[in-house]
Amino acid sequence: MDSPQTAAIKFDAQVSLEPRLDGIEPALPAMYGAIAAAPVDPELMAQFQQLAFEWKSATAGLSSPRAIIEHPAYPQIIAMGEPILPLIFRDLQDNGGWWYPALRTLTGANPVPADVQGQPELNAAAWLCWGQANGYA
Repeated sequence: MDSPQTAAIKFDAQVSLEPRLDGIEPALPAMYGAIAAAPVDPELMAQFQQLAFEWKSATAGLSSPRAIIEHPAYPQIIAMGEPILPLIFRDLQDNGGWWYPALRTLTGANPVPADVQGQPELNAAAWLCWGQANGYA
C-alpha cells in the first residue's frame, strides 16, 4: 500500500483549515504586513452572490474542473474584474470551491507551489495567504 504523500509549504502567516465557530474573524498580526480588504460595492456584491449561487448550484455534482469552470456563470464572474476579489477570497475561505482559475486570471499570480497542485486544502491555504498579504482577504 502506498503511503500518502505530504508536502511542506512555507507561508508568512499561519492559516487554519478549521472553520471558525465563534463568528469572529481573526486579525492578522501587523508583522505579516496584512492590510484591510477594500470594501465592495453592494450592487457588485449582489451580482456576484447571484452568479456564484447559480454556478455552485449547477456544478455541485460535477467532478471535472473543466466542466465546473465552463459553466456560463463562471466567466461572467471573472468579467466582473478585480473589484470582486475580496468576495472570491471570502467565499473560498468560507465555502471552498474551484476558484483557482478565476484567481489566477484576475490576479496574474499563482502562489500555489507545484508540488501541491491539485490538493484543494493546500491550494486554498496558499491563495488565502496570498489574498491576505495583498489586501484582498
